[in-house]
Amino acid sequence: MIEVSRLNGSTFYINPLHIEGFESIPDVVITLTNGKKLVVRENADEIITKLTEFYRNTGGLKVVIQYQAQQEIEK
Repeated sequence: MIEVSRLNGSTFYINPLHIEGFESIPDVVITLTNGKKLVVRENADEIITKLTEFYRNTGGLKVVIQYQAQQEIEK
């Protein structure tokens, strides 16, 4: 889980596996896989850092790197 903040400053946790994507318009809006959108105080760089840390700690980043390497081999 990653901790994020609502615009009013209260914090909550999101499962990164449920994040489909996010955009900065100008507030960061996180879109979940169920279509729900969440506006958070963190900027895009902070979200990227939190997601990278999560995937690095859970071994998910290794899977992504291996997948990308396999795609390059198959080209």
